[in-house]
Amino acid sequence: LMLSWPRLLASYRYLPVDLAIERYFTTREIPSDRLGVLIKFANQAIAHNDNYQYHNGLSMLQLLRALDFSTPAMERLSAYRAAEQEALSSIKKAPAQPAVWLRVANIRWILHDEPEDILAPWKMSIFTGRTDYTLIAQRIDLGLAYREFMDEEAVSMFRDQLLLGWRMQPGSV
Repeated sequence: LMLSWPRLLASYRYLPVDLAIERYFTTREIPSDRLGVLIKFANQAIAHNDNYQYHNGLSMLQLLRALDFSTPAMERLSAYRAAEQEALSSIKKAPAQPAVWLRVANIRWILHDEPEDILAPWKMSIFTGRTDYTLIAQRIDLGLAYREFMDEEAVSMFRDQLLLGWRMQPGSV
């Protein structure tokens, strides 16, 4: 019981964060009024148990904070960078997360980082989950935007994603 107490406490503290993120994916409404509290809860959960899922959730909350219209413009850049850092922390602990790799690429795209800094996590998203049909449309969008900066390997990966997208979701590609 003593050994599991930090993990139990972290899970309890993270529960509202998990519910809020799940609700966001259902309704697509950013919980603007609760974002600060949810970020605090996620940080507390990480302090009790440094788990990759908690970093992933905190990354998602920071991204929502950056996307929220009620966030002052001067704070958005730091929110995007915090989302990127938490996503990278999650990836360091569990690298096989294609959605998180793609989130890093998208954040870097939003911030107009260098093309090679955007294409590296884009490739890793494909390497770790090539056939994840929920990510293919985003990968194609990002690939189209950076097609001119791709090397031969990235071009073949992009073609593969186009073919997979055409086979899996013919109406959307």
